[in-house]
Amino acid sequence: MKWRKGQYFSLDAVIASLIFILMIISLLSYWYAVKSAMERQDSELMKEAFRVSDLLFTPQTSEGPCKIGFSDSWNYKTLNYTAIKNCETLTNTKTGIKSKLGTGYDTAIGFTIVEQDSGVEAVTLGTIPDPASNKEIAKVQRNAAIMVENYDGSKPKTFIAKVEVYLYR
Repeated sequence: MKWRKGQYFSLDAVIASLIFILMIISLLSYWYAVKSAMERQDSELMKEAFRVSDLLFTPQTSEGPCKIGFSDSWNYKTLNYTAIKNCETLTNTKTGIKSKLGTGYDTAIGFTIVEQDSGVEAVTLGTIPDPASNKEIAKVQRNAAIMVENYDGSKPKTFIAKVEVYLYR
């Protein structure tokens, strides 16, 4: 009886092994990418930035001309442009925007109307940080509807706006 030489691995077994190895590699690379993104979100500074951005969309609560919480009600989350403008003079001090928001970090908030030629000027509370001079900056960007009460001397008008919250050390 004469033995013939055969294949040790079939072609389909080799292809299946290669596909399996490629899937393992892609799964591991995806996991490490998601893990690094989750670590960035889990920083205390980022959590505080999300808390501050949520606070802006609550109804006005504090006393005085500048009331943090720029929404008119809990149900209708449109921000009030007049309330935002009343806070424009806030500076980044312990008695300014930091105390109104209840945070220990330096804070800046920018409200920019997305619609071009709206005639509504952008409002910035605090000082926008320079990335070169600050080690740690957390930025949260949200879209919002901002209602301008006397737009062109007529009825209120609502605009789409970009709200950027910066917290930094």
